[in-house]
Amino acid sequence: MRCREFALWLGEEFDLPVQVEDDLAELHLGQWEGRTYAEVTAVEGTARMSAFWHNPAEVAPPDGETLQAFDARLAEVWQRLLLQPPGQHVLVVAHLFVCNGLLRQVLEQPLSRVLAMDLPYAAMSRVRHERHALGDTSFIEWIGR
Repeated sequence: MRCREFALWLGEEFDLPVQVEDDLAELHLGQWEGRTYAEVTAVEGTARMSAFWHNPAEVAPPDGETLQAFDARLAEVWQRLLLQPPGQHVLVVAHLFVCNGLLRQVLEQPLSRVLAMDLPYAAMSRVRHERHALGDTSFIEWIGR
């Protein structure tokens, strides 16, 4: 919701069209959704949450979205973004798992590496996709905050 509200504000502020893409929603955390780390660990201890952060490809939150399902959802979005006309700019405003997941798609990293990038709060990265005679190439540029 926070990303959606910010994107809508940004679009209004700079008179840009905004398209809400539901498939860019953050990883659904099931029973952990909307709860703090302290609230979750007070109820169920630290083992499952620690296992999730250590290896989210193998451990999902209780009643939450698996990383495999999440990754499939992001893969579809990434492929749709690649179909945009050349030269068109698209701003994606999203949370941690979505940003890491999309960058993982670009880098073609294994799913187990989905959290390999240490993206700080309010970070910006630019992905430039080029089509040329030898095929398609994607580049990632770190912009900062």
